[in-house]
Amino acid sequence: MNGTEENDTNDTTDDNNNNNNKPMEIEVEQKFILSSASSVSSIVMKLASLGFERVGPTERFTDWYFDLESPLWCLTPNDYWFRYRDYHSDDDANESSNDKKKKTSEWQLKRRPLSMMRDNNKPAAATVFEEINGEEAIQTVIDFCLTANNAKNETNGFLGAANTEKDNILTKGYGICPSIHMLPQDCGLIPFAKFETRRTSWAIMSAAGIDDSSTSSDHDGLTVDLDGTDFGFMVGEVETIVNEETGIEEAKGRIARLVGEIAGGVDDNDRELMHGKLTTYMMRHRRDQYEACVKAGSIF
Repeated sequence: MNGTEENDTNDTTDDNNNNNNKPMEIEVEQKFILSSASSVSSIVMKLASLGFERVGPTERFTDWYFDLESPLWCLTPNDYWFRYRDYHSDDDANESSNDKKKKTSEWQLKRRPLSMMRDNNKPAAATVFEEINGEEAIQTVIDFCLTANNAKNETNGFLGAANTEKDNILTKGYGICPSIHMLPQDCGLIPFAKFETRRTSWAIMSAAGIDDSSTSSDHDGLTVDLDGTDFGFMVGEVETIVNEETGIEEAKGRIARLVGEIAGGVDDNDRELMHGKLTTYMMRHRRDQYEACVKAGSIF
């Protein structure tokens, strides 16, 4: 990756060791559709009845998603979802809610764990992704694109090719992505989607200082996000983070039970109900890329 090396060798070694020792973060998530404002109100009431509380004020953030230019996509057909998430301050920051630590805008990558490549013929209600953030996310993407293109014995416009398309597309509806300068100038990665989300989050708050197993719940550790986008799509998400793959199936079961209680459950064969924000955006605005991902098996 282009840039000035400011750390000495020992610092670099320490950083690499820290990354290697950092536990894997695996997000297990299931989506459910929010058809109207009334459905949101109904779900909020159900969450409250189950002991969930609002976590922090409404979040507002803009996502830019990146891949190589059409039709040379390298990331999305391979279940690599690379974005920059820019958090904004919001007008309702003073609304009554539990305190929530302000999140930092950053580069983020979601990818399928290598040992869990999905059977293309079997859609599933829950999704499982490894999460990588910051500079590590950028480097992981660069390394993957280089490896994929070297395997094809072609450059596909990556690292070294003219990058005039990036300069042009930034003025065609995507705006200027903050921290775009962190990407190598010759990497060929350009935004293919940009949208804003307003999110409210709900969780069962731990009782501080109380060690009482009777207060535990099957829903402890689960977060419910209710999202609305600037392109008119609403979706709910129930998620949790596990650090080992052995915990995934148990997490899927807990999530499915909560979705069943608040939204009536989701049939694994009902693909429409599993579409998230980006998939819906691609269906509406990047149909060619969406169809390429369906063909490759990264989208159902």
